[in-house]
Amino acid sequence: VSQSRYRMLGPSLYGELVSVISVITIVSILPISFGLVITKFIASGKNMNEKVSLIRAVNGLTLKLSIIIALLILILSPFINQFLKINNPINMILVSMLFLFILPLSFSRAIIQGLLEFKDYVLTLLGENIVKLILSVVLIVLGFGSKDRLVREII
Repeated sequence: VSQSRYRMLGPSLYGELVSVISVITIVSILPISFGLVITKFIASGKNMNEKVSLIRAVNGLTLKLSIIIALLILILSPFINQFLKINNPINMILVSMLFLFILPLSFSRAIIQGLLEFKDYVLTLLGENIVKLILSVVLIVLGFGSKDRLVREII
C-alpha cells in the first residue's frame, strides 16, 4: 500500500519525503539507542524500588531531551531544507514537533519492555496506529489534500 501511495507523490515530492524520512531516521538513532539501554537497566533492576527510581530518572530526562532535540531541528531546519532541497518549510517544522512525541513514547515503551509488560507494549503500538489513522483523516478533512500529500505521509 505504501509503495503505491509513494508513486502517487511523483518524483519531486517522493524525493522530499525520502529526505525528511532520512532526517527522522538519523535523529532517531540516539533515542533508539537510549531506549535499549533503558530497557536493559530497568530489566536488570534488583527490586521494584530500584526500578521505580530508574523510571523517575528517565522520565525527568525525557521531556528535557525531547525539547532540546525539537528545538535543534527547528533551529537547523532552514539549513536542512536548503541542503536537502526541501521546498516546504512546514515539513521540518512537523519533524521537530514529531520529536516532542517520539522521544517520550520511545522511552515509555522502553520502560514497559524493561518491566516485562508486553501486553501494555502491544497496546501502545495499537494506540499509536489508531492515532495516526485518525490524524490522517483529520488532515484530509482539514484540507491537506493532494497539495499537501507530503505532510500526510510524514505523519
